[in-house]
Amino acid sequence: MNLRELNYILIPKSGFSVERWEASRAGRLLRPFVEVFASATSEGQGLFVAMLVTGAAGVDVKYSHLYLVFSGLFGLLVAALLLRPMAAIRPGELRVGVSHPPAVVSGEALTVTIELENTGTRPLHALRISGPFLPWDGQWDGARPAIAALAPGETARLQTRVRFLVRGARHLDPFGVASIRPLGLARGNRRPTPTLRFTVLPREVPVLSMPLPPWQVTAPSASFSRLQTVGDGEELLGVRPYRAGDRLRDLHARAWARHGEPIVREMRAERRRRALVLVDVTGGERRETVDAALGLAMGVTTYLVRQHVDVELVGLGRHPLAVPVGETGAGLALAFERLAQLDAGPAVDPALAPATVATRLRVGAAHVIRAVGGQGEGPSLTDMLAMHVPAVRTYAVRRAPRGPMPVADVVFDEATLAAPGGVVL
Repeated sequence: MNLRELNYILIPKSGFSVERWEASRAGRLLRPFVEVFASATSEGQGLFVAMLVTGAAGVDVKYSHLYLVFSGLFGLLVAALLLRPMAAIRPGELRVGVSHPPAVVSGEALTVTIELENTGTRPLHALRISGPFLPWDGQWDGARPAIAALAPGETARLQTRVRFLVRGARHLDPFGVASIRPLGLARGNRRPTPTLRFTVLPREVPVLSMPLPPWQVTAPSASFSRLQTVGDGEELLGVRPYRAGDRLRDLHARAWARHGEPIVREMRAERRRRALVLVDVTGGERRETVDAALGLAMGVTTYLVRQHVDVELVGLGRHPLAVPVGETGAGLALAFERLAQLDAGPAVDPALAPATVATRLRVGAAHVIRAVGGQGEGPSLTDMLAMHVPAVRTYAVRRAPRGPMPVADVVFDEATLAAPGGVVL
């Protein structure tokens, strides 16, 4: 476990857990104190901590005069809190909006844009953005945005950035906009933004090149049985005279008029290359190993899409998933967002078993990426797919090359996949 994560071990990790804690008896008792502390600015909160330290050090009033410092700081804070109504923003005076990308790569900055519009009749001064409490893997990037004055009818856009280290679906509590007056130690009533929901993606491993089976290459001499039929998609080969049994919808009116006899279009089923990318994290013991396997699966999927291969992305883990990507890459973003939520654990959905998926899709190739634990794994998954798929290629990702090597065509160390550049499969 990361040492930073230990500091947050008592803090609820999900929004549902936070709401449940707030509804508990302890949450209701502590709510007034939390609200008072949250109403202070960062300078006011620092002054509050200094007040507590000097108060503890000045308990002995007989031999120390620190209690005078404590009294002065306490009076300053009380004065700032009592003057908060002077900084209040009236209803209907400020419209607040927020926008952000739907996904961000772990370790990279997510840019949050906050739009402010003064819809009132008086100028608003000393507006400051306050962010939500971040989880253990989140950190702010740069200073908090602020604006000195916002005239009536004026619109302003402020940006703040935040980074996250761990992939997965995230939600952040609303940002708040408030006026800072007076003394700069407390803020007025906050105008919240909507809740932020986005996905933190694992870092994609760029695949520079990888071998494709010869049967995947579309060529006039390729066997039609290897190039699967997809739906009712058809392509035109040419025209020929009508023969008994031809479909009436294939008649070509212009050619019929030109030749004086019925002419039909000669069609054949559209030929399409289809591949399965299967990432198996059921054996992953480390978060870094699972992330590296997911990043490699993203890189393989992107490379196949660039080669105009129709890809089906399947993930085996605690909550299995199957997402069609397509040969145009239209479903690539959605597939990667769902893949980022795949956690290690036993697969429980028999409908997503590799053999079932391969049979249903009639794929011509399968690329299997496995997150390997300490002792390696046998070739059972590969053997299962080989019974239904003409070509299967496996990649194993592990922490370090110690102990028995897993049975795979290619074995990667997670540190290799985390290095900049790309890999050649």
